[in-house]
Amino acid sequence: MEELKVKSKTKKKSKPRRERIKLWGNNLDAALKEKDNMPDIELADLVGTTPAHICRIKSNQTSSISLPIAMKIARVLGKPVESLWILDNPNPVPEKKKSK
Repeated sequence: MEELKVKSKTKKKSKPRRERIKLWGNNLDAALKEKDNMPDIELADLVGTTPAHICRIKSNQTSSISLPIAMKIARVLGKPVESLWILDNPNPVPEKKKSK
């Protein structure tokens, strides 16, 4: 009889997850209109991503984007990064007070 060698599975230590900052929205449409209505395809080519990715970002279908992509988009549009991305809710709903 042959002995079967069983590999022991050692768990890899997982890296702590970085906190992701969720985007509330963006001002991408307004910035693109200022650039003579730049099409998504042209922006995607200049940034190095796909038109579908740009479309998802514009329509807020993605909750966060990578910093390099955000910086490239800002550079192409000639805007500061902070002016394009909205991180906080501009109209927060006040918390209801608990009644006794």
